[in-house]
Amino acid sequence: MWWPSHYMRRALSRLDIDVPTFLRMMKYALLSTYTICKGQQANSTRAALPATIALAMYQSDLVAQEYSTIAYLMPVAAMFSRCSAPRGKFFHFLIQGLVLVCFGAASSLLMVYCCVKARLHTSDPLPAGISTEEILSAPYNTAASVVAAVWLFSQTYIVNTLRGEDPQLGIPVQMHCMLFFVAATEAPDYVTVSDGFAHVKSLLLAMLTGMALATVTHILIFPDTCRDAVLKTMGEYIHALQDTLGAQEAYFQSMERLDMFVRVQTRNLTEEKRLYRAKADAVKNAARRVLQIHASLTNELPYAKREIAYGKRGVSEFGMIFKQLRATMVPFVGLSTVVDVFDRIMEWNNWVKPVEEGGVDPKNDAVHARMVHDWNVIMASTHDHFAQIIDVMHDGLEHVAYQLNLAKRKRHGAKNDVEAGASHASPGEEGFAQYLEAKCESFYKARLVTLREWCEQKGIELPEDYFYHPRPDQPIQLPENVPGGLPHDRTERQLYILLYVEHMLYSSSLAILDFVRFADQRVASGKHSHKHLIVPGSKEFRRWIESLYRNQQNENTGEDVYRRKVILDLGEAYHRRKDPEHLPPENILQSMGEWLRVIPSFLRSSRSLYGLRVACAATSIGIIAYIDTSHAFFVRQRLVWAMVMQTISMGPTAGQTVLNFALRSSGTVIGMVSAIVVWYIPVGHIAGVIVFFFICTTGLWWIPLKRPVLQQAGVVGLLTIIVIIASEMEVVKFGEQAVKAGGQPYYPTHLLAVYRLAVVLGGVVVAFIWTIFPYPISDHSVLRQNLGASLYLLAKYYSLTHETLLARARGDEGDMTLKSSAGRRLEKARHRAYAKQSIAINGLRSYADSLKWEIQVGGRFPRDQYERIIECMQNIMNYINLAEYASKTFSSALSPQTPYNNPSKQSEWYTDFTKLITKTHMASHQITSILALLSASIMNAQPLPPYLQVPGPDAFSERLKEVDKDILNICHAAEPGYAAFSVLHLAGRCIAGDLERLIESVRELVGELDFSFHVISQLSEMEVKKRIA
Repeated sequence: MWWPSHYMRRALSRLDIDVPTFLRMMKYALLSTYTICKGQQANSTRAALPATIALAMYQSDLVAQEYSTIAYLMPVAAMFSRCSAPRGKFFHFLIQGLVLVCFGAASSLLMVYCCVKARLHTSDPLPAGISTEEILSAPYNTAASVVAAVWLFSQTYIVNTLRGEDPQLGIPVQMHCMLFFVAATEAPDYVTVSDGFAHVKSLLLAMLTGMALATVTHILIFPDTCRDAVLKTMGEYIHALQDTLGAQEAYFQSMERLDMFVRVQTRNLTEEKRLYRAKADAVKNAARRVLQIHASLTNELPYAKREIAYGKRGVSEFGMIFKQLRATMVPFVGLSTVVDVFDRIMEWNNWVKPVEEGGVDPKNDAVHARMVHDWNVIMASTHDHFAQIIDVMHDGLEHVAYQLNLAKRKRHGAKNDVEAGASHASPGEEGFAQYLEAKCESFYKARLVTLREWCEQKGIELPEDYFYHPRPDQPIQLPENVPGGLPHDRTERQLYILLYVEHMLYSSSLAILDFVRFADQRVASGKHSHKHLIVPGSKEFRRWIESLYRNQQNENTGEDVYRRKVILDLGEAYHRRKDPEHLPPENILQSMGEWLRVIPSFLRSSRSLYGLRVACAATSIGIIAYIDTSHAFFVRQRLVWAMVMQTISMGPTAGQTVLNFALRSSGTVIGMVSAIVVWYIPVGHIAGVIVFFFICTTGLWWIPLKRPVLQQAGVVGLLTIIVIIASEMEVVKFGEQAVKAGGQPYYPTHLLAVYRLAVVLGGVVVAFIWTIFPYPISDHSVLRQNLGASLYLLAKYYSLTHETLLARARGDEGDMTLKSSAGRRLEKARHRAYAKQSIAINGLRSYADSLKWEIQVGGRFPRDQYERIIECMQNIMNYINLAEYASKTFSSALSPQTPYNNPSKQSEWYTDFTKLITKTHMASHQITSILALLSASIMNAQPLPPYLQVPGPDAFSERLKEVDKDILNICHAAEPGYAAFSVLHLAGRCIAGDLERLIESVRELVGELDFSFHVISQLSEMEVKKRIA
């Protein structure tokens, strides 16, 4: 009987369900079951306890008198409270939800008071003893209905405007709307203020009870913290880095025997070329995975820092580990760009285009055959020391994971290498850092051996100790157009690429070495040996309070440290933008006018328009409750759920709403079918219904937990089944007559499910209509605006990196241990810009993926151009990172301390080279200007200015040679700065290439301001005479 468990394991693996996921699904299901019918005696197990208590809740007369027919709000509020979120996120959302729900209750009280007073002033007084059950029979009052409608519109506009400003308020606003909608649609029926206040109090109590149950469930049942989630993500981060190393090693081995110049667009690939392309794509995918985890960790880390916990790691340690991961990630991603470099070589040699379009056929090109042969020989000669350093780097990452408790230690058993002796250390053992350092030094020496072999292949004879004792007076001259060889410029480029690869490997090994030393230091400090109470400091507490009401994504990068121009001035771009229509205020009257200008600016903002759309949509459904002939129908059929679903369903753009419409419609159908199954399989017996409800909700929670793209279907399905089952249990508890007396008609389950389906779908349809009426806010325009903003942020990041490079070359960074130093301020601004740019690019990709759901009118959306722009932005950001990382060689505070790179023993060439960098301006300001122009053209849909010129790919090296023709001679190849220059050279060349692609793609979108004319053809003298005649 092995096969059931075998297939069960396969099914769970395909569904991506592990133990933590299953526990979280159970956690949600237990909570929902608990809140539907809370309370009977517990029978046996802890898992059955919530279901038993839930069954007894509706059977309790005390609970029935307290909640009456609004108890269904408890499981709904519990579901929206995100009880399975980690602790930091949960309490963050809980506080926001409490504030907005209490604000909704307070507003409801004021609204009820206004409605009751409006009724008293416009109609005859009713008997004071009128009961709640007789509210629907009270005379209709126009004034009370109008007041309630005004409150409904204004309140919906206010809270949804806040939702448009800060997306993280989405679920708290929805919880607020649930309470307020119920109160607003019943407010005209209240005859006395006390009756209205009592009903609002019951609504608030039901909502708070559901949130309280979510809190208790979160704390007691399978508790988890943001710290645990961040540590798990950090373990995945290290594993992804190891996967990148494995993919990179396989790629290098394929280059020993395969043709690495393979067209991506070619369909008829041979088995050899298909194998190479698979290895190259594996490297790109592994690097992309690392970047995705890095962006995810950037979002999750603040919550872990702000938690109060009992553990081993302090608040600052998470930041230090993340800093080490980021320092390791940069050279790893840089190493993966080798694939992109070889793809660009094909472009530089015109091997990408087909022959019929003007391209060169690689099969008939002697240069192609020679380059493939040279790289096969080069990679074969580097096989041993490349494989050794990659293996030890893999072990170094494993050692870090062991020391920081990010992975479980493996049992090595008796598998020790006796011959290795003390020269070998396994991950997790003492002395591993010394072993890794020895391997790094060995690889550095092997680099010089590879360089010597490359010179011998080019016919250059060198003395034995040439690279250890270079002779500038006897520079090495590369061969000029040797028969059967490569031209001089391509030979030089080949050398730069070889140095680039070796420098990235060496830099990656040094980054891991630094990481290993950090991990060993944390273990040696003894801080991981015992647990203690961890309380965030005042700084983190202040940031947490600010995060409750401030949208972190729109936070300005420039803070107070940039306003003090004592040590560092980052320019006007890092301050508040100037208004071209108004000068800064000069007196109190003008300052008051500036505050008044905020009001119309706010009203015409996109968030205000979004709130207005949601308010109009809610009022278009709620108006049914304020008309005399339809008010009873609205209350009896609970059309308030259509209003709730409409609020949930309205997205900021048309594309998202179409997607939400499809998902929520399918989720509603799933919930209806599930409710029928849950109720009729146990034939309406409460005990059986609870069991099946638990099983069903456990399965439904798989959708939002493991498939975030489809979470709308899962959430709406859960909401539908809760409402249907809760309504039926009301009938079981109170009886049909009591339910009818409360204004709710009785329907069998199969009819109730269909009616609830119609109500929910009606709300979804209304949301869709008001999203596209009076005009749709398409994802196209949002994507274009976000793309322009991201280009401006990229220009900002490039400018920061440019100034960092020059500051390091000049030695102007100052003491990096001081927060007030120029280097630390630049570093802080650079890291923030990089984090925001990473999140922005991921958001752009998500927007681009959702475009297929948007209704297109007119011509086809140029999706290919937008995806090319996003890809070019990602490439430029990667190469900017590489340039910044390579420039650490020029910084005495940041350069790796090795016997071959000692700042106290800097050579004369190194000093001259850094001086020339500052004079020739390694990174041109022209690139920043071009990126800013592209941003403005995209955001404003304006054509590009004519004659945009991109700096030449070899402009930097050519300017250096103009100053000193031997400054880049191969005799200096052993200098640390020479290898760093190869990285800067290739990074600059690739940035220039991507910038040209970027300009071309933007030009295809917005055009170019070109008034020139070109004569396409000339008429012959005979044709001219014919036309004149």
